[in-house]
This record gives sequence, structure tokens and C-alpha cells, in this order.
Amino acid sequence: MAPDNNTGKESTPNTAVKKTVFLARKAARSRSEGLPMQAQTAGYRRFLGTYLAPQRARLAVLAALMLADLALQLGLPRVVQTFIDNATHGADLRDLLAIGVAYLAVAIGQNWTLVGWQYVAQNVGLIATNRIRADLTLHCLRLDMGFHTQRTPGEMIERVDGDVGKLENFLSQF
Repeated sequence: MAPDNNTGKESTPNTAVKKTVFLARKAARSRSEGLPMQAQTAGYRRFLGTYLAPQRARLAVLAALMLADLALQLGLPRVVQTFIDNATHGADLRDLLAIGVAYLAVAIGQNWTLVGWQYVAQNVGLIATNRIRADLTLHCLRLDMGFHTQRTPGEMIERVDGDVGKLENFLSQF
């Protein structure tokens, strides 16, 4: 058993599980009692600020592309409505052709914005999770030898790379 870095007491895997269960119960109790979870929210805000704030420009581009995609998705039915209205009222073939070209332009633009925001979202997710991996690796390297003798290398790799990979998938789904 190695001393716990936070308390100085002997820690075991069972102690870590008990601590996690205690914190989960405390969070559930505060939710059930209607107490604000400001500390937890502040922690999430700090976490997101640390890893996403340096990418503000990319996040702004992502938001703009998502809004453009939404506007173009809403614009497609409007172009079809205009085409149908003009066709039923006997509009000139040249006008109908122009509306058809406008429909194609809006559809292609919508597809390009969709590809664009998915690319930017993947990029933001990769950059953020690579920073998290680097911070976790540095943290693990600074831990005492007692910690490393209790854990297998595979477990450490899974924690640093596997769990962060799951977070990466989550972040890139926006």
C-alpha cells in the first residue's frame, strides 16, 4: 500500500472506490435536495476553459458553419416552394431553370458547410484531447513509484489514451 497523495493515509484500490462512491452519493443527494451544484459546474467550466478557450477562433468558425448549415437546410424547402409556385402559375422556363440552379447551389452549399463544420469539430476535438493526453501523461510521470508499482502499464495506457479517446469521440460529435 502506498500513501495517498491527498490525505497521507494508506490507500488501497478499495479506498479509491469508496471515495468515488461517496462523491457520487453526495452529488446525487445534492441534486435530490435541489441544492445548486455550483462547485461542480465551476469545475466543468474551468475544465472546458482550459482546453477549449485557446481555440476560440475555431469555435467561432464552428458556430458560424453550424448556423450557415442550419440556414441552408431551412432554405432548401423555400426554394422548392418558389419553384412549385412559379411552375403552377405558368412562369417562364428560364425563370424555372434559374430557380433550379439556385436549388442546386443551396444544396451544394449546405453539403460543403456540413463537411466544413464536421472537419472543424474533429479538429477542435483532436487538439483539445491531445492537450488532455499531454497533461495526463505529465501528471502520471510526476506520481511516486508506489503508484506505478500498483498499476500495470496496460492500465495506465488505457487510462491516458483510451479514456481520452472516448472523450475525443464525444467532443467531435458536436
